Amino acid sequence: AMSERRLELAHDAAGMGMLDCDIIQNRVVCNDHYFRLFGLEPRDHMFAREDWLAMVHPDDRQRTREEVRQTLEEGAPYDTEYRVVWPDGSVKWVSSKAKVFHDDDGKPYRVIGAMTDITGGKKSEEEIENIFNMTGYMVCVAGLDGYFRRINSSFEQTQIGRASCRESV
Repeated sequence: AMSERRLELAHDAAGMGMLDCDIIQNRVVCNDHYFRLFGLEPRDHMFAREDWLAMVHPDDRQRTREEVRQTLEEGAPYDTEYRVVWPDGSVKWVSSKAKVFHDDDGKPYRVIGAMTDITGGKKSEEEIENIFNMTGYMVCVAGLDGYFRRINSSFEQTQIGRASCRESV
């Protein structure tokens, strides 16, 4: 009981939503933070899979549905990022990871998952991407091998940029 309480406190401190799904009994237990990641108040019952999918951003829905299917049916690792649409219309990014447990016949019987809000990091990535693309300065990203991995449009306008674009194609 004490170790469970410590684990619960650690999850709360980390802002981590936790999910424990008994596939056979069709029972799902999750912590309060799991609901908050969807913009919902904590409740004593889990929402249905269809309701969860409806909260996934429409542009991420098909991919996310397929990732869940691959995890349950093919044993693929579940480690993904997707957007959720809150009831107030705001959009948040989450990182979701899960482990599926299989019986001796290979059928899944339990899923344990963790989810965190990564909206802040995604906004930073977007800002960096905007700076990369909008600046009038030449910007490139090169690997340790000396080859360009990415160049912005200002760099493309130079002779070096045009040559590197031709070489990489």
